[in-house]
Amino acid sequence: MLYLHLIIGKSLSGKSTLCDQLEKRDIPQIITTTTRPKREHEVNGRDYHFTNLGQALNDIENDQAIAPRKYHVANGETWYYYLSYKELKRLSSKSKH
Repeated sequence: MLYLHLIIGKSLSGKSTLCDQLEKRDIPQIITTTTRPKREHEVNGRDYHFTNLGQALNDIENDQAIAPRKYHVANGETWYYYLSYKELKRLSSKSKH
């Protein structure tokens, strides 16, 4: 059985610190997908799966995106965030071992 726990909070509230501690205890983390630009300190596949707008829209249209959300940001861009079915399958197979 797969249990999901969400860790949400404001910026600098300690989410990453908590996730790092859980990872040290072999509790896997779901990595969401986003179209927003990668920040300097972030690592693709660890912090997010960074993708382009075309791929995100394709995933959403083909029902490969779970709970997609879009955010209109101050610079006029639209950023998408979602959980891909591919990531959920990865996590599910990891929990069986």
